[in-house]
Amino acid sequence: MFRNGPGLFDVQGTPLQHPFDGDGMVCAISFLPNGKVHFRNRFVRTEGYVQEQKAGKMIYRGVFGTQKPGGWINNIFDIKVKNIANTNVIYWGNKLLALWEAAEPYLLDPSTLETLGIDYLDGVLNPGDSISAHPCFDPSCELDNGQPCLVNYSIKPGLSSKITIYEFAPDGNLLRRHSHTVPGFS
Repeated sequence: MFRNGPGLFDVQGTPLQHPFDGDGMVCAISFLPNGKVHFRNRFVRTEGYVQEQKAGKMIYRGVFGTQKPGGWINNIFDIKVKNIANTNVIYWGNKLLALWEAAEPYLLDPSTLETLGIDYLDGVLNPGDSISAHPCFDPSCELDNGQPCLVNYSIKPGLSSKITIYEFAPDGNLLRRHSHTVPGFS
C-alpha cells in the first residue's frame, strides 16, 4: 500500500507558507507473511528537490503562496514552477508513479521508493507535458474487452486551451487519446 503527500515543510530552514507547497514524500506499508508490518518512506527526489538540497536554500517559490527569500522583487517575474510530486501515487502498468497536477509523473522503485526519474508513459507524454494527479479507474473499459482501464487528462493552457484525455490498459499501454480545444479557457 502506497501513500503520497507533502512531507518537507521547510527548505534548509526557510519555512513554507502553505503545506501544499511541500515536496512529496511517498510512504509504503507492506504486510509480511509472518504477520508483521513494514513501513518505509522517502522524499520524491525531483529535479527541484535535488537542486534546493544541493544549493542549501529555496530556489523555487510555491504555487500556494510560499515566496522564496528576497521579497516581491525576487518573486514577481519568476514563473518557474517546481514539480513537487506530492499529490498522489499510483501503481499502474507495473510502474509506481508519484503525481502532481502541473507536471510529468516521477517513476519510483516500488521496493525501495528510490526516485528513478521522470516517466513519459512510454512516449505518451513529451517533456513539459503535465498529467492530472487524480486519475479515475474504469472497471470495465469497452476498448479493453471489459478489462479495467485508467483514465486521466492533461491541459495545455493558452488563449485556446487543449484538453487531452487518455485511457490506459492495465499493462500501461495507451488505448485511446483524444484532444479537445476550448477557446478562451486557460
